Amino acid sequence: LLLILLASTGARINEVLALKWSDLNNDKTRDVVELKILNSKKNYKNNFKSNFRLFDLDIKTCNQILLLKSEIELEYKNFYKKYQASKYHFKKRHVEMFRDGYNFEDRNMIASSYANIATYSCVRKWYTNIWERTYDKYIEHEVPFPHSRNVSGYTFHCFRRYYITAFRENIGEEYTKSHHETLQQLVGHEIGSPMTDKVYTDWKKENVTARKMNSKIDLGFSI
Repeated sequence: LLLILLASTGARINEVLALKWSDLNNDKTRDVVELKILNSKKNYKNNFKSNFRLFDLDIKTCNQILLLKSEIELEYKNFYKKYQASKYHFKKRHVEMFRDGYNFEDRNMIASSYANIATYSCVRKWYTNIWERTYDKYIEHEVPFPHSRNVSGYTFHCFRRYYITAFRENIGEEYTKSHHETLQQLVGHEIGSPMTDKVYTDWKKENVTARKMNSKIDLGFSI
């Protein structure tokens, strides 16, 4: 679930960790599923942004998330029943499950086995374990894992970079200023910020300057 959310939204790791199941909303008026993402960076050159941004999930991704949601909810119900007999000991570690008026929708999408908010160090360990298991599984495959077993250098921000570059590549030569502003809104960048291009993408200067404003591409800042 962690990797799906990172790759499909381009959100920062702290924004993904802050997501709750209640942030997933089926907008029946638009026939889409919206994900409400907390903006972790709200101040750009003294211009304050909204606390949240809305992200439309495609149906395939949404179905994957909802399937995992049902599995996670069932796992926690079974977990609760198993340890309910030793409630005193269990309550000290499983605070969320015993909270008055507890609702699964209120809990974080990415959480520890005790239903508490997962820390960065916790999810980093999960990520490292997934990486190493994947490497071991495909090391002798005809299409081997293309990286070393050491995850160093491939942080959570790689998924953000992947989302941004994939968004631009999918549109290709027809990429316009409007597309660029949409991308910046989706990933929580200030409209017109050079960050999207200088840090996350690599576009040749001669190709950019040769295009007319809002016909092919306009980065929104001087080159």
